[in-house]
Amino acid sequence: MLKGDPLKAALANALRDAEGLGGQERRFVAMASRELSRHQRLLDLAARLLGHSHAKIVMTEDQALVRYTLWRRLFCGEGWTRIGPEVRLPGPVRPRTLHDAVLEGLVTKPLPEVPSSESESVADRLATRYSFPGWLTQRLAEVYPEATLAGLMASLDEEPALHFRVRPAGTRDAVLAALAEEGVVAEAVPSSPDALRVADASHRIFETKVMKSRRLQVQDVGSQLIVQACVPPGGSLVGLT
Repeated sequence: MLKGDPLKAALANALRDAEGLGGQERRFVAMASRELSRHQRLLDLAARLLGHSHAKIVMTEDQALVRYTLWRRLFCGEGWTRIGPEVRLPGPVRPRTLHDAVLEGLVTKPLPEVPSSESESVADRLATRYSFPGWLTQRLAEVYPEATLAGLMASLDEEPALHFRVRPAGTRDAVLAALAEEGVVAEAVPSSPDALRVADASHRIFETKVMKSRRLQVQDVGSQLIVQACVPPGGSLVGLT
C-alpha cells in the first residue's frame, strides 16, 4: 500500500501469498493494516514528536513498522513487553534498517505535547486528531458544529461492525437463538427487520452451522434499508429496461 497500491488490493495480494497463517492471524493482519491507514496522520505526528520523522526513514517497510509500533502503543494501550516480541529481531524475514532500540524508544519514551498554534483552526486540529484530509475536514466543518463534527469523525475512524441479513426474511429471532446456542453473541438491529450485528470480535460466526446453512448474508444495514425503501407497493410490477 505504501508503494501506491490500493489498500484492499494490496492486502488481498499479501494474504494470498502468505503461508502458515491461520484465520485469526489473517483477520488481525487485515484489521491492523486498516488501522494503520485509518490513523496514519496521527501516527506520523507521534513519530515526528519522538524524533523519527518518516522523511528520515528510507525504507517504506520501516515506515510501516514505526506506525505499527505506535499504533500498538497509542490505540491498543500495549507496552514494550507485548510489542517487543512482535517487532524486534530476530523475527519474520523482512527488509529492516531500524534497530530494536529505536522501536523500544517509540514505546517507552514520554510522548511530547503537540505544539499548539494560535493560527490553527478547529478543522486543522480535528484533521490531525482523526487523521482526515484537511480539505475534507474543512468541508465538513462548514456543515457541522464542532461538537457534532468531532463525534462524526471519531465514528468514521472506528472499525466497522459486522452486520448480516437474515435469510429467509422474518426469521431473525430464530437465527439469533441458534447463534446463541453456538456461543456467538449477536443482537438485532432495530432499524431493519432482518438485520443483526455480531458483537463477538473473534468472527466465529463464519464457522457456525447457521452460517454454513446459508441463513446469513453479510450486508451493511444501509444496504438493507435501501432495499426496504425501494420495495414497490403491493401488486406492483418492476420492469427492467
